Amino acid sequence: MDLELTDKIVVVTGADADTAREKIVAGIGGFATGRFTTPEEVATLIVLLASERLGNVTGANYVVDGGLLKTF
Repeated sequence: MDLELTDKIVVVTGADADTAREKIVAGIGGFATGRFTTPEEVATLIVLLASERLGNVTGANYVVDGGLLKTF
């Protein structure tokens, strides 16, 4: 089973999860949701895109990162 991003940061830095999360968020200047994306959130988008509800969507990019990547 793969570790979540926060758990990986804890292993690498030796800090507890809350401290590791705060350091990463502060280091990137924060992000909109203030938390990392979960695999379930990505799966939800995949299920929606594969459904008939969005059968007419063709060629789009979706960024599921809670605002982690800054765009201008």
